Amino acid sequence: MNCLVCAIQVWVLLAIISLGWCSFIYADVQYSLNIGVDAASRDFLNRNQQRVAIAYASPLSEGNTVVVSLVFAPINDSTNIAFDYGWALYTSLDYPVAVFDVINMAVTQTNVGSQRAYRFDGKTIISDGTGVYGYITLYYNAPPESRPVTAGLAQYIYDTSQQPNKLAPINYHTLNRFETLSIPMSGSTVWVFVASNIAVGSVLPVNIMKPVSDSTSATSNNASTSAAAQTTMLQISRYLPVDLSVPSQIAIHFELDINAFAYDSTMTQ
Repeated sequence: MNCLVCAIQVWVLLAIISLGWCSFIYADVQYSLNIGVDAASRDFLNRNQQRVAIAYASPLSEGNTVVVSLVFAPINDSTNIAFDYGWALYTSLDYPVAVFDVINMAVTQTNVGSQRAYRFDGKTIISDGTGVYGYITLYYNAPPESRPVTAGLAQYIYDTSQQPNKLAPINYHTLNRFETLSIPMSGSTVWVFVASNIAVGSVLPVNIMKPVSDSTSATSNNASTSAAAQTTMLQISRYLPVDLSVPSQIAIHFELDINAFAYDSTMTQ
């Protein structure tokens, strides 16, 4: 009898561990970033019609670009931004996409997972079995008379004082008819900067963007050619790279002297 009781206890323990491990694997992980912008800095940004913007740094999107995932005008000294780690897939009819274009998502599928495959039939995105580790794959089962679409990952990124209500694109790639797109999972590093005439979904070429630590000038013939079609002028500050998984980097503030963000001096670098 004692052996039977022991065996039952072991099985119960294993079951609890198994359930806990599964919960750990499938639980959403949420990163957060505190962004400080004092009154003088807010006045400067408002006078120059500039907003705070955030884009994921890797993997880069098609054409060596990044996609702006959040734009906001700070109204308080401190704003806490949440990055839900529940990924989504999207497709867009915006094709082809050029630099400075704004991607508008048309079809989305939430709660997608790494090493999972999905299928897009022109109307919906559905699960399609097992994919490749570290990637989310999407097959385009194109309907007649269709053309390529734009596809990528999306995420809820939002001010924690508000409820998340809209997904934001974080990268993009062209998906051709009857082909499979393998999208690498995004890293934990984002670029934080200020800009004018920018929106969520804006596509920015990396070769015109400069980090705070780099004081060299940047030129880009490709960007100038693509920008010729713009009807408004775009200004972008230097960006601060923030690894959301590093505690010493998840509190930043805007510094007027350098017209860019910096890590909080009160935290260990």
